[in-house]
Amino acid sequence: MSVVTVSNHPAVLLTPATRTATALPVAGRVLGWVAVAASVGVVTAKLVPLDRLALPVAVVGTLAVAAQVRAARDAALDARRTWACLAGATALWVLALLGAASGWSAPLVWGWLRGAALVVTLAAVLLARGARRGVRGWAMLLLDGSAVGLAAFVVFWIVLRSSPASTGDWDGVHPALLWLPGDLVAASLVTGLGVRAGAGVRVPSVLVVVAAVGTAASDAAWVLTGYPGSGTGGWVAVLVLLAAAGRVGGPLWRAEPEGSRPVGPGRLSQVLCAPAVALALVARHDVVTVGATAVLLAALALQIGVVHRQNLALWAAVALQARRLDDLLADSRDALLQVAPDGRVEFASEAVRDLLGVSPRELVGGRLAERAHPDDDTLDGAGETFAPLLEHRTDSVVVRARLQHVDGTWRHTESVVSLRDGGATPGLTISLRDTTVQERMAAEVRRQARTDSLTGVTSRAAFLALVDERLAAGPAVVLFVDLDGFKSVNDTAGHAVGDRLLRDVAAALERAAGPDDVVARLGGDEFAVLGAGGTAAAGLELAAAVLRSLRLAGRERDPRAAGTDASIGVAVGAGGSAESLLGDADLAMYAAKAAGGARAVAFEPRMRTEVVERSRLVTALDTALGTGTGLALHVQPIVDLTDRNWVGFEALVRWEAPGGHRTPRDFLSVAEETGQIVPLGRWVLGQALGWLAGCGDRVAGVSVNVAGRQLADPAFPASVVEALEDSGVDPARLTLEVTEQTAIDDMTRTGARLQSLRALGVHVSLDDFGTGFSSLGYLAQLPVDELKIDRRFVAGLGVRAEDDALVRAVLRLAADLGLAVVAEGVETAEQARALAALGCRRAQGFHLQRPVPAASLGFPPARGAASPDPAAPVPRREAAQAQAAGG
Repeated sequence: MSVVTVSNHPAVLLTPATRTATALPVAGRVLGWVAVAASVGVVTAKLVPLDRLALPVAVVGTLAVAAQVRAARDAALDARRTWACLAGATALWVLALLGAASGWSAPLVWGWLRGAALVVTLAAVLLARGARRGVRGWAMLLLDGSAVGLAAFVVFWIVLRSSPASTGDWDGVHPALLWLPGDLVAASLVTGLGVRAGAGVRVPSVLVVVAAVGTAASDAAWVLTGYPGSGTGGWVAVLVLLAAAGRVGGPLWRAEPEGSRPVGPGRLSQVLCAPAVALALVARHDVVTVGATAVLLAALALQIGVVHRQNLALWAAVALQARRLDDLLADSRDALLQVAPDGRVEFASEAVRDLLGVSPRELVGGRLAERAHPDDDTLDGAGETFAPLLEHRTDSVVVRARLQHVDGTWRHTESVVSLRDGGATPGLTISLRDTTVQERMAAEVRRQARTDSLTGVTSRAAFLALVDERLAAGPAVVLFVDLDGFKSVNDTAGHAVGDRLLRDVAAALERAAGPDDVVARLGGDEFAVLGAGGTAAAGLELAAAVLRSLRLAGRERDPRAAGTDASIGVAVGAGGSAESLLGDADLAMYAAKAAGGARAVAFEPRMRTEVVERSRLVTALDTALGTGTGLALHVQPIVDLTDRNWVGFEALVRWEAPGGHRTPRDFLSVAEETGQIVPLGRWVLGQALGWLAGCGDRVAGVSVNVAGRQLADPAFPASVVEALEDSGVDPARLTLEVTEQTAIDDMTRTGARLQSLRALGVHVSLDDFGTGFSSLGYLAQLPVDELKIDRRFVAGLGVRAEDDALVRAVLRLAADLGLAVVAEGVETAEQARALAALGCRRAQGFHLQRPVPAASLGFPPARGAASPDPAAPVPRREAAQAQAAGG
């Protein structure tokens, strides 16, 4: 027996088996108590004369009252009141019977005692649990009960009226005859409650109903025989039934909710009404028979009318619900199916027509398993998917399967399957939804997640996942491919041409790759290849094939994007992660770029050490920029070769890092790559202008180098203006040096930024002139005041005739354009004399003056102290002293 705990009290779950087991002890107690009470009545009847049959009534009545008092004591509060009233009514009724048998006065017996018994009985009915109802409810209860009670009374009356015991002499109005309507009303109410009694209380309810009908029958026997003793047997039987009901105890007339179960035969009274009416038609027609039968037929007519109205209302409600259900099923995009335990479809909604292309009638009787894909679940309850449902571990399961449409295509479906095991038709209920469109969209999303949208090759995320799988299985080789000069294609030919070149590059990579190699685009102009081989030699061989294929990319489609080179890093690894291996290949690619590009370099562990060192350098430079610690301003004079006077200075930065002195070559390139060159340039500009404002010469100017990242900063012009205002230096004394390559990388932006500053009086110098790859036409487009001849050309003066010719051409070009010229890298007296002979007036270099700390330089020498020999040493004064002292 299963037990459920509610509020710490165990309650038995009444299954059919447990209900049968529970009913057996109850029936045993009832029969035992009936036997005891009947035995007491029989024994007392034999021990006393016939005219003193009141003694059995008294004995059995006492037992009945005792049983009901005990039931009231043991019952709950609401049932206790009912049993108490019923015990009081039984006691009053027994006293009335005893008084009638003993010749008490008629008013006392039939008035006070029987009246009080009826009133208390009605109180027991009104106080019963489930008896609280409205006027209509009481009327229906009385109607249902009267049909049963009247039918039983009519049968009993006619049978007794026709028996020899009936004297037929009852023309006078006997008091018992007056109580018959009251008996029938009480019996009707009790019967109406009894036929509505819920499960668990039907035994005591039926006993009380039979006792109530027996009361009317006993009074009828008294009326017909004219002898009180003729009803004593019925009275004793009634008391025995009441005693048995009290012995069973528990709640009385606990009604089930209306509509919780169908109306039974007892409520419609079909069993007794037909024989009662039949007997009334063939029996003698006395007043009681005719009156009772008429009331019975009227009650039946009312019942038929009420039931007819209820049936009409029920039919309308059912029809309305059916229409609503049909509309709901028709409008639902989900197909609803009921499947029998053997897999046959018992019901299908109209939505299956859109889902599978068949009508519901065609689907009913068939099996969904016949339409399911062989690799998917069959939706018939078989397989591990349905185990939690069949084992009652869950209410429903979600099944995804493909079902075949009548056109032969497969439709992806998602079904919510639940179990129907509590009704008359066990099986499965399936809510079926077409998810074909969603599956296609999900597949497209997955494809896009695995594929680069521009080139169609594998995406970065998918590539990393593949590399992880390869590393888990064994060694893997990865190529990191970065295009050389791709930015210039975008800048000169436009992004459309650049995108087309990227697609051509992807196609070239796939042509160079083998069938087991994987090509991916990492982003921008960066690609990667996962090689089938697992060695560095195989990776370098694949990289060579990639370089050959790339040089042909786009050659036929657009001359502006014809062919390209790439820097390729090759890395081999086993175990580890894809990100780590790709990072090693990236380091090797940077080594290839540093070596000039258009080549492949295999990764070496030292590269990782260099990266760590570079990271430390970046961190230290950040600290230095934040505090200014370790940074120092150096200046190198610019000398007029005709009189050897200092006419200006170039500002240079030096850094004493925590680990030792760092040359500009060590940290300036890193600062350019990381963007630290922007704050570093601001620091140099501020320091240079501040020093120039404090030096003695009010004419000489200072040149400050400007990197490409600084020019790209929109705030650069404003920062220059702010530095000039803070120092108070005349803008005409400031020269901004821009390398030739920086100027031509983005000529429009560079020209606009520099022109705004040149309008304030700031001069612009083109550094490293002659090292670029563009034509000289840009000189007319850039706001340039000065050209600086690169040191490599100065070094060849007097050694290579072409360098002499180049320097002479630059001087002539500058003279034609009205530009000043400064020669860099003058290291020897011969170079100084050669420049002077060619007409170059200004120069700088170690022969003229090495860079020294700005703070130790002091005031420059007085102007006018010309030296007739261009090769003579330049007066250095404090600078020379500082240099001798170790500055």
